[in-house]
This record gives sequence, C-alpha cells and structure tokens, in this order.
Amino acid sequence: MLYTPGQLMPKEQKASILPGISLKNIETGENESMFDSVQTDYLLIFVFSTDCFSCDQASVLWNEVYDDFSDRIAIKGISKNDIPSVSDYRSRNNTRFPLFQYRDSSSTEIFTSLPQTILAEPNGNIIFSLNGIPGELKTKLYELMRKK
Repeated sequence: MLYTPGQLMPKEQKASILPGISLKNIETGENESMFDSVQTDYLLIFVFSTDCFSCDQASVLWNEVYDDFSDRIAIKGISKNDIPSVSDYRSRNNTRFPLFQYRDSSSTEIFTSLPQTILAEPNGNIIFSLNGIPGELKTKLYELMRKK
C-alpha cells in the first residue's frame, strides 16, 4: 500500500523511504533515531515550524490524532527549529504528542511542505504524505485501522 510519486505527494517528490534521521527529544535532550522506540506497525510524523501559522492551526488536529491513535501508532512531531522555540510551540499549542528537533540535511527531499504529515512503516516505507493542514488525516487513519 505504498504511495506512488504524484499520488499524494507533489510530483517532484521522489522519496518512498522515510530516513532514520537523528532526532533530539526536547523533553529529555536525548538523541535517538527516527524509528527508535517505535513498537507499533506505523510511525506518524508531523513536520512543523514554530513560526508557521498553518502549523499552529494543524496542532489542534494533531492533538486529536494523538488522543485517538497513540495506542496503535507511534506519533512524533519534528521541527528544525531550536529547542527553546519548539518548547514554546508546545506551550502555545498545548501539544500532547512528543516533540523532537532534527538537523539532518538529507531530510530536505522528504520534508517538502510545512506542515507535513507522513505515515510510514517501521522499516521506513512511506504509506502516505499529506502537505498542508491534513483535514482528511483522521479518515485515512480510521480506514487503515479497519483494514488491519
């Protein structure tokens, strides 16, 4: 059930694998790989910027998704912004999902939009990627859970 380029991602998007980039947990300051601690069938990544108005708006939906699916899907919010800015984002948006900072430059071919939502398997295979505020995200996740 992998996406094909041009389906959900922009046509210029060629990536089909989510790389195991290095992340820094903003709560603990510890480093981990993208897929560390993923003990579910799926990893949902919310890519955001702390100065992105649409990312602030999307945080409401991301909190709902975390509340509804965190027992079945590993969920991580990631940003390139510095840790104090990401902490401020957490406070401003009352985020409940874990937030991380990333610095990996190879991610630029994957993360093409802000906000961006990517669902992948623990081996990195991207199932779908949604650019902008992902209004259809909960519907897609419920459909996926029904098929399991």
